[in-house]
Amino acid sequence: MIGKTVLLLIVMLAGIADFCLAKSSQTADYSTAEGEEFVFAKTYPGGEKYGYQLWHKQLTGYRGTSLPYEEYVGRKGKIETTITYDPSQSRFISEKSKSKFRKAVLENGEVVYAYLVSNSLPDNIYLTEEVNRARSLIGQKIWVNNSRVVGSQVLITPDENLSYPTYNAEPLTVVDIFMSVYGHSRGRGAFSMRVRKSSGEEGLIKFYDRYFYTSNPIPPGTSQKVRRAIERQEVTMGMTKKEAVLSWGEPEKVNKSVGSWGVREQWVYGYNYLYFKNGKLTSWQTTN
Repeated sequence: MIGKTVLLLIVMLAGIADFCLAKSSQTADYSTAEGEEFVFAKTYPGGEKYGYQLWHKQLTGYRGTSLPYEEYVGRKGKIETTITYDPSQSRFISEKSKSKFRKAVLENGEVVYAYLVSNSLPDNIYLTEEVNRARSLIGQKIWVNNSRVVGSQVLITPDENLSYPTYNAEPLTVVDIFMSVYGHSRGRGAFSMRVRKSSGEEGLIKFYDRYFYTSNPIPPGTSQKVRRAIERQEVTMGMTKKEAVLSWGEPEKVNKSVGSWGVREQWVYGYNYLYFKNGKLTSWQTTN
């Protein structure tokens, strides 16, 4: 009986030692850590219960426990650029298919891991550099980029029933940055910019590079016909390829043919097609 008790005690002590070793291996020196500085962002009202879902203390994919919101909100860290892979996954799975992570070291030395979706960082953090870049835009103009979003962006307000539509390439003046989140906010980005329309209305637009330009995308001298088409996200005969991209965004695919007549291109947007000859839009086809 004594022998069994001693054996059990040894096993328990070994388990404690393993736990302590594992715990100590998940710490690092923040002062020497390399990577981009970030902060765990605030969530929308009611989102606290979900925690930071794509963040884990172990490199174990979705099997790891999400970081609790109240414990981590506002905490600062540094996130490495190197991508690592879940070691528990089969060696027969290609690295391209394995779960991908980026390691981060927090100010207290704790090591955590961000699960990557399409190699993008989770939306529930913001990089310090991005906040500084947003602040540098205060008092300046930005131009809406609706060609890279599904549907036109709207400027949201504290009132869920009040928002302001935008048109493509519309100029907006940046008034301030807004670090909190409204429950009805949509889109990528962990914080927003407060912006003002030329007509005076103010609202929020998410800070995400795909959503706006920092200089007027429509060149001086562009005809009013083409300018209106770009603003309405329409196409018109004679448009250049650059103007078409401003209106419809980059095509999914380009088919090109070259002959004595010059260069012809077919731009594919799902079931819609644009046709160019020598760089000018000559026709288009729209199907349902």
